[in-house]
Parts: sequence; structure tokens; C-alpha cells
Amino acid sequence: MARWRWLERPGQIEALLAHPDVAVEELIRFTSPVRLAGGSLLLANRWAGLEVAAGSQVFVHIDEANRDVRRWPDGDSLDLTRRGPGI
Repeated sequence: MARWRWLERPGQIEALLAHPDVAVEELIRFTSPVRLAGGSLLLANRWAGLEVAAGSQVFVHIDEANRDVRRWPDGDSLDLTRRGPGI
């Protein structure tokens, strides 16, 4: 799927060719090969003021974290020249 994302934005082909390492990292961030991870809590924990009991099933939307505007300004857009945190 990632290979088609940059084709939707043909103005970035030059960026892909000029700096493929940066472009690949951005494609991975944008398309997120891992979308969801989950497991069971071994110990009780507190998240955002909510008590979560040991043994509770929890899920993390990794693809949403890759769009977090606190880390990725304009995270919903693909920018093959992006050199941000984590890249």
C-alpha cells in the first residue's frame, strides 16, 4: 500500500529519488505497517485518571500515534521531505 501513497502525490517523486532513506521512513510513518497492538495488563495501572485492573485487555492504536500532532506537525499529510522526530 505504501508504494501507492506517493503515487497519489506526484509532486513528491523528486523527494523520493533525492532522499530515499527519508522518504521510506515517512512512508512507514504514514502507512503504519502495524496498526494495532494489544495485550493483558500484569499489574493494575492508571492512565489519564482511569484505574485499569490487572488482567484487563488493552489495545494501542499505533497508527494513530504516528499522526499525533504533538510529535508530527500536519501528521495527516504525507511529506516525503519530512525530517522530524523519529526520522
